[in-house]
Amino acid sequence: MTIAIEMLEVTIDDRAAMDRCLDTAVNRMIEVALRKGRYGVLVTRLGDKSFTVALSETVPFGYTEQLDDRPQRRNHPRGVTALALSMPTVIPELTIPAI
Repeated sequence: MTIAIEMLEVTIDDRAAMDRCLDTAVNRMIEVALRKGRYGVLVTRLGDKSFTVALSETVPFGYTEQLDDRPQRRNHPRGVTALALSMPTVIPELTIPAI
């Protein structure tokens, strides 16, 4: 079970918008993850044009995972897939204030 701590919903119209919007949403969640210092980022594809980008306690800090949860993929023999993508966790010039 995945519990989303903070989440953005992304709906797109075309491939160019998908890349641009998802990159922006992931970068915003990475900023929040770095401030909190304990969650990873989970990108979930809900449909052909619908995604969520969320902080998740099931994704290790410093990682972004992708989950394809489209209805037609749920019955796929390989099931729902997840890909681990590294994200920068050490940014020397970035100072994050204590919360």
